[in-house]
Amino acid sequence: MLKNKEITKWILRGAALLMILGYFVPSFFVSCASQEVNVSAVGLTVGYRSQGTTFSDPMIWVSFLLLLPIALIVLSFIKPIREFILSIIVLSAGALQSLLWLIMAALVASYADNNYCGFGYRFGFFYNILSILILLAGGGLLLYQTLTEKKTNLMGQPVMTGQQSIAMKPGTWRCDQCGSVNDPAWKFCMKCGKERTIAVVTAPAQQPQAATPLQDEQVCPKCGAKNGKDFHFCLSCGASLDQDAKLDSSDQGSSES
Repeated sequence: MLKNKEITKWILRGAALLMILGYFVPSFFVSCASQEVNVSAVGLTVGYRSQGTTFSDPMIWVSFLLLLPIALIVLSFIKPIREFILSIIVLSAGALQSLLWLIMAALVASYADNNYCGFGYRFGFFYNILSILILLAGGGLLLYQTLTEKKTNLMGQPVMTGQQSIAMKPGTWRCDQCGSVNDPAWKFCMKCGKERTIAVVTAPAQQPQAATPLQDEQVCPKCGAKNGKDFHFCLSCGASLDQDAKLDSSDQGSSES
């Protein structure tokens, strides 16, 4: 689990969802004379009024307690955003959420004190604090996973891509379009099909290196070269290896014959 960033992202989404629900849960209470008012974040956003008495004017800034977790859920599904950047955003959002809740608690307590009313915390306050702690823990775990993976790559350890393990041997190159690591003998990226155009990521080989052995091979319908089972593009000619492309190639061969 500590190595699976996708699981960590789902933990972050779950924590953000808990925070969205917590926005509507009463977190404080103010007791004046015989009247007790339960205070929630959504209530402070629109303001509190009861029997012609204004307990609180609308606080629009409190709506950030709802908007931030929604934004985090959306960002977690956007593929181009790197995990390192996402983890920094999550940690920043968690810190901001904590600050907003502390400010809100101080304002409600100050109102109760100025009007000689009682003040206390409801279950919702501790629920929201727990949600924020889960979010911060998830953000820290994602940051740790990202930095550990980056350090592993730089140290030349095997980089897992699908079911293949490509050793970072001399001559290995990284695709400048999708970032996938490829074997020195491959002319095209196995993930996106882009032709090799950049320098190698390790020192030049002292002697010729054999291509990484492929398991569960599939044959390119265009040039007949052998490729890994989970590769999307041919390593020799760059042709697509997806099922639709194979069907199109078969159809063209049938029509020509």
